[in-house]
Amino acid sequence: SGEKFLSLLQREGIHERKTTHDTPAHNGVAERRNRSLLELCRAMLHDSGLPQFLWAEAVSHAAWLMNRTPTRSLGGLSPFEALTGETPMLSELLPFGQKVFVHAPNAPKTRSRAMPGHWLGLDDHPGSSSNGARLYLPGARRVAIERSFVVAPTVLARAIMQPPESTSPSVTQMAPLSPSSLSLSSPTPGHPHSHS
Repeated sequence: SGEKFLSLLQREGIHERKTTHDTPAHNGVAERRNRSLLELCRAMLHDSGLPQFLWAEAVSHAAWLMNRTPTRSLGGLSPFEALTGETPMLSELLPFGQKVFVHAPNAPKTRSRAMPGHWLGLDDHPGSSSNGARLYLPGARRVAIERSFVVAPTVLARAIMQPPESTSPSVTQMAPLSPSSLSLSSPTPGHPHSHS
């Protein structure tokens, strides 16, 4: 009831402040925070290419990130640090939607032992004891909490880790470009711009 709610507010030291209905501008900080969460959600879903029905996962991860980001209003601390007194652990953080492969130990012998998935965030919310990650499994069209997975190498990581092939010319060996070499009218076989 209303009286129980008001006594709860009083007991917890929360001051009730009323605003005029249909005036979100009066809510200031809360409205700006909600707008920031939705903007982050939109950006993460767009960048990752994940389906729109994962919007709640994106908002949850955006809130997780914001709670671990330093802010001037807390003297350079993050809300997480101000609340717990601990520095947030960000070493296991991956980009939202990062492709991963989940270990599937019960897969039939002739099937792959790894299911493709996408990283949605860490499952370290209060009350959670999983110490796992939230992963979207497109094959099953569901979100699961998993601990046994590997991160798929990205194109950039492969380019950095793999040495260039010895047959390709190095930058110093390449001939300077001339206007005639930029013509695309008659592509040469094997050239990246040739059409086969």
